[in-house]
Amino acid sequence: IKKLVLNRDKIIEEQIIKPQSTLIKELHNENIALHKELSKQTKIIDIAEKYDLQVNDASQVSLSNLEIERADFRLNDTDTAFNGVTINNGQLHLNDNDLAVNDSTLTKMLIQTADSDITMNSVALDGGSLSTQDGDVHFNDITIANGYTITAKDGDVEALNTKADGYSTSVSDGDNRLFNQSNDNGGTLTQNDTAPNRLQVTASDGDVTIR
Repeated sequence: IKKLVLNRDKIIEEQIIKPQSTLIKELHNENIALHKELSKQTKIIDIAEKYDLQVNDASQVSLSNLEIERADFRLNDTDTAFNGVTINNGQLHLNDNDLAVNDSTLTKMLIQTADSDITMNSVALDGGSLSTQDGDVHFNDITIANGYTITAKDGDVEALNTKADGYSTSVSDGDNRLFNQSNDNGGTLTQNDTAPNRLQVTASDGDVTIR
């Protein structure tokens, strides 16, 4: 009887328990592989969507620690923040929302805004331009390469610790201050404005301060 029981237990182990254990391990490995593939596909989709982004009426869009080859962002009524972002080419259109850019690099980036305040801190700007219809612009610790243009229709422009080879500011209605030069009646102020790498600011109705 004891031998029969041992044979029975051995048969159960060999024919039932071990195959089930092997099957469980195989299913587990397949689940791990599937999870990795789905995660990879999700990451690809997320990055691809960020290249071409359109958002309406959201509380905030925040992008962090990304490198984007070409961007086309169109955001309405949505505050936007870039932190540690590198964009190598593209455009950004904002309507009725603020933009904050920190510790980032923007190359050949066209930014157009309406009713938006723009704040940039510790940003490298390589070419490109910023055009605002109604809103203030605040730059701090900005490094410019290959020139940069700011056009403000209605709003103040302030650039502190902004590094370029030359500067040109033109104000139609407002105070104009360029380092140690100033004009309370607007006008045009320049410093080494023939340099190819210069910051050029034009304001229709608002104060300009570069220092």
